[in-house]
Amino acid sequence: CEAETVCDLLAISIDAFGTWLQHDAAAAFSVACMIARKSWPISDEYGQIKYLTVQSRLLAYLQKQLPATDAAVRLPMRRQDIADAIGTSLKTVNRSVERLRAEGILSLDRGKIALTPEQCAKVRTMDVHQKT
Repeated sequence: CEAETVCDLLAISIDAFGTWLQHDAAAAFSVACMIARKSWPISDEYGQIKYLTVQSRLLAYLQKQLPATDAAVRLPMRRQDIADAIGTSLKTVNRSVERLRAEGILSLDRGKIALTPEQCAKVRTMDVHQKT
């Protein structure tokens, strides 16, 4: 059984679309609102992350990588990839990882970040917005 939706589709050139928006303020406003609704959550998240410490950004990143249940996990990504994802340098990620390891928040397994089920549970409940 396949789902089927009947719809109408309008295809116009970019030039015609631009001309239409220049002459129809309501249409231009509707398009602007649609773009704002789609882009605001992303820009808001980036804005909040910008003011976090690197250690908090790393914890937020780890929270997103955790499995759905608190099970042992070894993250396959390279630390350079983590640095790129959280907007900092490899050297800074290495320092933060070492600090979190010393605090018992995470472990290392052959150089990769690893978490026990208990560490997963702890990371999951940490407030990344508090000062660390």
